[in-house]
Order: sequence, then structure tokens, then C-alpha cells
Amino acid sequence: MEINPATGERVGIHDGNMVWIESSLGKIRARARWFQGTRTDVVAMPFGLGRSALGRWSEGIGVSPGAIVADTQDPVSGHLLWQPARVKIYGAEGGMG
Repeated sequence: MEINPATGERVGIHDGNMVWIESSLGKIRARARWFQGTRTDVVAMPFGLGRSALGRWSEGIGVSPGAIVADTQDPVSGHLLWQPARVKIYGAEGGMG
């Protein structure tokens, strides 16, 4: 999960910290990475990198934000409207796994 360093400092999340990312649909745990290019009013997490299946080489690698984003679609394009997802983030004890 990418967070701007200024935002991270403000909310007490430092580079490398494990955090919970929670929406109204559930929560996932990920490692926070400070990234200056992230806007100060958002957190960013790429789709497509988390795996819960697909064999021994990719299973259990990362987490996908799809589990906490509503499946609302744009009526024109049909694309998933994930940008307006509202989440809260807070520290998670321990490592991934």
C-alpha cells in the first residue's frame, strides 16, 4: 500500500509498517510503502498483484484490494469504479503470513 510520506507521518504510519486497510466490505493487511508521488489525500494499492490461488509459485503472494472495493461499475464503460472507495488505515502488529 503506497502512502505519501507527509500523510504517513501525520497518521503515524511509517515506511515498512504493516497496516490494516478497511472499507465497509472488509479489511486486508499489507505493508505500507512511502511514495512521494502518491497524493496526500489517498492511499494506493495495485490490482492484480495479490494471489490466493494459481499454484505454488504465486499462491499466497500479496493481497488484492478487490476484496474491499465495491463491484460498482461505470454505466458507460463497464469498468470497476474503485477510485472513490473510502478506506481507513491503521497499524497491524506482526508480519505478513
